[in-house]
Amino acid sequence: ADMDSQCLDMLIANGFSVEKDI
Repeated sequence: ADMDSQCLDMLIANGFSVEKDI
């Protein structure tokens, strides 16, 4: 569960970063 949470957190963080970049 911890690994999944970290992966999701990273994906979400990347998504936010991309949205902010655009």
